[in-house]
Amino acid sequence: MPAEKIELFENGKIVAISTGSSKRWLSKRWGVESYNRLVIMLVEKECNVVLVGDELSIRDGELIESQNSSHIKNFINKTGLNELKNILKSVDLFVGNDSGPAHIAASVGTDTVTIFGSTSVKHCVKNFMYIGEHISIAPKNLECCPCYRSSCPKSGNEHMKCMKSISVENVFSEIVKILG
Repeated sequence: MPAEKIELFENGKIVAISTGSSKRWLSKRWGVESYNRLVIMLVEKECNVVLVGDELSIRDGELIESQNSSHIKNFINKTGLNELKNILKSVDLFVGNDSGPAHIAASVGTDTVTIFGSTSVKHCVKNFMYIGEHISIAPKNLECCPCYRSSCPKSGNEHMKCMKSISVENVFSEIVKILG
């Protein structure tokens, strides 16, 4: 069944965000603090935000929604695959970690910004035969990336250095390039 557009907000650009990853790939998470700051910046630019994901992202969604509720619709753990496809078809842009929702968004023709850390951008949706604009953001000049480890073996300041090296401002600037 092909995805169908649905009405999510009356006006304004709509950005879907997925903060999560699978249980197996915790090293792919950019972090709720970064996503929350990103959502604040998007709302300041009068964008609307749709949160999507599974039960692993429920707390992330609650935190983000509590601070930005007027421009947020939270669908985390509330959709099946068909509803998720319809939501992602209805937004202007998807932003998330290297995960399934990024590929689903691209498969329905939605532009994407995908954040990479422990895995290589060679797996990015832009390297597949999807319609739309697809940007990948990855750490630069880190000796440990990509490590393809499901959890970061480093500790202290080195723990998740790959994801911490990706700034909210960098992700936001890529979003602005796509949304105009």
